[in-house]
Amino acid sequence: MRLFLDAKAWQLFVVILGGLYLPSFLGGVLRIHVPPAMGIFTTIIYIGCLAGWLWTLGTELNKRVPAEIRMDPRYLRPGLIYAFGIFTLSSTIRGLFGFEVWKTVSPLFTLLQIFAVVCILYAMYFVAKNLAMVEKQEEVKLYDYAGLMLLLYLFPIGVWIIQPRINEMFKNEDKVYA
Repeated sequence: MRLFLDAKAWQLFVVILGGLYLPSFLGGVLRIHVPPAMGIFTTIIYIGCLAGWLWTLGTELNKRVPAEIRMDPRYLRPGLIYAFGIFTLSSTIRGLFGFEVWKTVSPLFTLLQIFAVVCILYAMYFVAKNLAMVEKQEEVKLYDYAGLMLLLYLFPIGVWIIQPRINEMFKNEDKVYA
């Protein structure tokens, strides 16, 4: 997924956040009727791109961490797949079947979505810690990567700080950043 490693910050920002707010802009500002399928589609694009970005960063950064301190990526991928699936399914149910059906299944989906958020937070932790370990080439403490994790959580701000570092790091594939 070289696409996420080479993308500029503005490209990620526009694709991920711009796509999410497109139906609101069309419906609210331009007063254009937005079919429910458009909301489903943009949610899939948003969570898919965010999960893909975290997946790619987590996987590629983990490969660059020294083997003796490398984290186990076993939970990263299934967690992101689960989060993508749950958010897509809940968005589809709300969009296609309306609020009445959603009220019925909402308690179950609330619990499933809470776990999906935990999965995404774990992915942000994994990426932040790996990024710090790649830059320092040694084991890091919470203090070393807490700011990175906050930037990942605050995606619209963090992408402008994290993605240029990623671009620089992966500019030359043969070079191991130290």
